[in-house]
Amino acid sequence: MAAVAQNQVQKYNPKLMCNVAIKQANGDNFWSIYNKQDDSKMNSCESNVTATSTFQSIPSRGQNKINLFANNGKYVMIKRDIGGQGIHALAQQAKTWELFTLEPITSQLIQDKTNLYAIKCDNGKYITSNGKGWLIANSSNIGFNQMFRIIPQ
Repeated sequence: MAAVAQNQVQKYNPKLMCNVAIKQANGDNFWSIYNKQDDSKMNSCESNVTATSTFQSIPSRGQNKINLFANNGKYVMIKRDIGGQGIHALAQQAKTWELFTLEPITSQLIQDKTNLYAIKCDNGKYITSNGKGWLIANSSNIGFNQMFRIIPQ
């Protein structure tokens, strides 16, 4: 792999397995696991890349489809069994609820589109960070709160 210049961001390729950090496009926070009593909720409150904010991006069936494997040994998923739409790192295996579709951001309103994606869950909704930083899958549209930068580590 070629060396990357100091201020140059490495291009993310969803077809390749790699470690990634996922950052809110409209802020400075990274996704991370909030491990409280084995709940493993996902939030976007981490200001630096740490072990809990690094995930393995695993190519899956179909174009721009991935699974995310967290450092707690579980897959990231949409938790729907209690009627919720929260994003958690709880799954032992990668099945339907653990499959994410990456939609590249193409808007002319966004200047830097490097590694910028909206992330859609199997319920057809986009992941968003609610006002408290929790990640949920409840948006039918893509706005700034549904845009995330996937950064290879």
